[in-house]
Amino acid sequence: MDNIHNHVALIEQNFANQHYKNVEILSNQLILKGIQDPWLSNVLAISLSKQKKFSQAKKIFQQLIDISPEDHDSYFNFAKSFLDQGDNDNALKYFRKAHSINSNNLQTILSILRILVENLNRFNSSNFYDLLEKGMDIDDKNPELLSFYSIYLMQTGNYEKANFIVDHLVDLHVNHANKEPPANLYLNKGVCALELGKYDEARQIFNKVGSHDADYNIGIIELRERKFKQGWLNYEKGKVSVRSPRKGYEKFQNL
Repeated sequence: MDNIHNHVALIEQNFANQHYKNVEILSNQLILKGIQDPWLSNVLAISLSKQKKFSQAKKIFQQLIDISPEDHDSYFNFAKSFLDQGDNDNALKYFRKAHSINSNNLQTILSILRILVENLNRFNSSNFYDLLEKGMDIDDKNPELLSFYSIYLMQTGNYEKANFIVDHLVDLHVNHANKEPPANLYLNKGVCALELGKYDEARQIFNKVGSHDADYNIGIIELRERKFKQGWLNYEKGKVSVRSPRKGYEKFQNL
């Protein structure tokens, strides 16, 4: 029994260090000895997925789900395997199944929200808010949830409140974690300033960020200021990178 415990500890150590090939070898050694355990199978499937051995991982995940159709972790890890493949649609499908089994798992909620914000053109405010509200019930101080809340407020037009939350998140990074805030926070702050009509403040923020997203938003400001030539150039340059292009600007190319 001690040998098995030591073997499991070795698997855990290699998994923590992301030595997935070693995890695969060590897990298979226990399985060949006749040890059958859902945790062991999950670890093996994850290690295979991380090595891009997706067909092998899929087979194990399907077996786990068939054996225990109410096991949250199997659906959750299967969803993460699809994320590793860049298949967000199937990842979302299995994250939702995991959430239906355990609606109080914050990591599952966050995983669903991360996918939903990747394509804001398909944004469904009621579905998004329901998940967000559930997450906030679990941890209303979680910075990532607060960031998602600010995105929700921006998508629904409440830029004043979104700006307040973004300022709070910037403060958390600078004054509490002593870290530079991520660029997306500054971008969101700039968008709030833009939509609140504070064009000089917004332009200053976007110039500091210096990305295609920033160029796009500077283009929006210039188009609103009727600087059509430069505005259209910046709009077109940045449009390819933004998650949710603003509507109503498509015809400026005809001016």
